[in-house]
Amino acid sequence: MILTILLTACTFRASKTATSTDFLLDTFVTVTLYGSDDQKVLDGAMELCRYYDGILDRHDPDSLISQLNSGQGPVEVDPKIYDMLNTALQLGALSHGRYDITIAPVMDLWDFRSGDKKVPDQEQLAQALKLVNQENVLLLENNMVEVKNGAQLDLGSIAKGFIADRIAEYLREQKVPGAIINLGGNVATVGTKPGNKPFVIGVQKPFGSPQEIVGSLEVSDLSLVSAGVYERSFVGEDGVLYHHIIDATNGMPARTGLLSVSILSASSTLADGLSTLCFLLGPEEGMELVENMEDTEAIFLTADGKTLLTSGLVDRYQPAD
Repeated sequence: MILTILLTACTFRASKTATSTDFLLDTFVTVTLYGSDDQKVLDGAMELCRYYDGILDRHDPDSLISQLNSGQGPVEVDPKIYDMLNTALQLGALSHGRYDITIAPVMDLWDFRSGDKKVPDQEQLAQALKLVNQENVLLLENNMVEVKNGAQLDLGSIAKGFIADRIAEYLREQKVPGAIINLGGNVATVGTKPGNKPFVIGVQKPFGSPQEIVGSLEVSDLSLVSAGVYERSFVGEDGVLYHHIIDATNGMPARTGLLSVSILSASSTLADGLSTLCFLLGPEEGMELVENMEDTEAIFLTADGKTLLTSGLVDRYQPAD
């Protein structure tokens, strides 16, 4: 899902800016600095994205994730990656089995990456589902991680949020006054715009163009991350829309009456995973979950055209005209 960043040129006319864009993480990644035009800092941010893209890509045989998926025993990981995996497993424990980062064998059958518009064979899905169980991911002492019993990690539901957090952390260390990190719609903000003004982030209209929004929020030092049905999807021969948010209990796209879920949080890692989890849970259960979490809010867009907001957004969310 694309989150549109609403930024007017006149706002920054007198301020230094710098922007870099690259195709990483299977999407276009853009980092923009405000109040700074330090190209070295900007290059460092993009290099950090490339680094994590390399180690978290399970399709790269030399990546850390491929090493874990080899099942050859415990592997020592960076403490921050260890924490990310812990967050993902905690979210999975709340999902009644629907959210599971060992979903890789099922995702391979759907293969949205290649554009193959075929619904997997149900017998093959049943066999793949036997390998999906997050209990086969062991977080051991001293940042050691083991993936066993043929389980295969797919971190597509949380990796971009994790990387956005690492870039934001780096930019804060570099004393950047303000920045927008856009990892293909996973948006994180650092600081404020010049004049100490918040950024304005818009949520894309489902199935609309990237410029069409349903509403917007003012944010500073927060992330807004969405999970939606239309970023990777296809219409099958049966006329049904099949999308990439797969329910790990049956290997099929979730049918919860939602088009998208957007999560607002200081942690982009949490927002990324939680947006997928809430989509899988559906609006009622997802709303209840977020309402019981501190400093976390959600926007649910339903298939029947409704916009549902958690209580903390009622006075902050601005519907589009």
